[in-house]
Amino acid sequence: IKGRKVMEKKVSLYEKYRWLIAVTLLAFGTYAMFGLPTMKSVFYEPMRVSLGLTHEQFGRVNGIYGKICFLMYFPGGWLADKFDARKLLCFSYIASGALGLYLATYPSYTGIQLTFMAWGITTILTFWATQIKVIRSLGSDEMQGKIFGVENGLEGVSGMIISFIALAIFGMVSVEALGLRYVLIFQSVLTIVIGIISYIVLKDVKITDSEETKYTFKDYLGVLKLPQVWIVGGIICCFYLMRASLSYISPYLESGFLMTATLVGTVSIIRQTGTKIFAGPVFGALSDKRGSTIFMMIVGFVIAIICVVGMMVTPVEQSNTMLVVVLMLVLAFVLFGMTGIGFAQISESKIPLRYTGAAAGLISVIGYVPDTFYYDIAGSWIENYGIAGYQRIFMLSAVVGVAGIILSIVLSRLIKKLKAESENA
Repeated sequence: IKGRKVMEKKVSLYEKYRWLIAVTLLAFGTYAMFGLPTMKSVFYEPMRVSLGLTHEQFGRVNGIYGKICFLMYFPGGWLADKFDARKLLCFSYIASGALGLYLATYPSYTGIQLTFMAWGITTILTFWATQIKVIRSLGSDEMQGKIFGVENGLEGVSGMIISFIALAIFGMVSVEALGLRYVLIFQSVLTIVIGIISYIVLKDVKITDSEETKYTFKDYLGVLKLPQVWIVGGIICCFYLMRASLSYISPYLESGFLMTATLVGTVSIIRQTGTKIFAGPVFGALSDKRGSTIFMMIVGFVIAIICVVGMMVTPVEQSNTMLVVVLMLVLAFVLFGMTGIGFAQISESKIPLRYTGAAAGLISVIGYVPDTFYYDIAGSWIENYGIAGYQRIFMLSAVVGVAGIILSIVLSRLIKKLKAESENA
């Protein structure tokens, strides 16, 4: 009897924290997988040189990935509802890892383009909506905030661990091209292994239908009529473009301020993962305290503009390196904080509950549209203007930041108007 009670206690503890085990696995898998097509965030210059690409070609390659991702968001939702989620996740991890191993052979320019195109399918079409569906299925409605919050934080933790291991591997080899090859192999193999483990671990998870990923033609028509959806999408588009500019600060530090690739990689990891661990929870808590995510978006835009303008006017001299690094880290913290609360505007904007899924889908398409053009433009600027190209990137970020503030104010006034009409009805 005593032994049976111990067993029951162990089982109950496992059942209680099974969601945490699954979320941890998904967090590590998500970063490992997405870290392959977005490796430029940490290893921009070593990756560009090792692949034999110009800045413009590298920008075009990343632009191809962004365009494919853009096209995959909507059909990915349908796919998540039609096929077994475990199989889709497993396929996404293993296929993405296999593509990474292929890239480690340093193929031709055409091969590189095809690899990034395929990554757009394996990371978005078969994964994005499926992952959301699985995470939602790990707990009750009352646990959703907790589960998604923990997943976001763990993604930052996993990113820091994986990135520092990758950086250590890169630093152990004197030849950058060889070091990057080992990094690609490490992260690709890790992604494949997580894919196999996830298929086993998630076998007991009951995957429920997600209203977030089920859209009908009627939903689309209803959402298209809501001005809040377009405004929220525009706000997210603004801060997402500013966030996309973060990856170009790494080569800016390396080219303009003569920082070593290893040191740039270190601060880039802190920027990409260290700030993410705390930014979302901090912005979320401040939004709750203020009672408005839109207010915090405005605050975020103001601070972000100050940071990019600061980097733009700071003379490119080694004595100013630390100032630029600090501005970069503050900018990253603010932008990741805004990312954490961005979609919370859906609820504050009084978008009807029945349109939530379709609204999130349309907002994603609007918000992530910079993926379809921004990297081509930024890569061309750097290629043709050198250091002045980075200044153009900072200037564009400041302009869209101002646009984000204007849109946030418009949304706030629209919400007040809708509230007043509701009270008078």
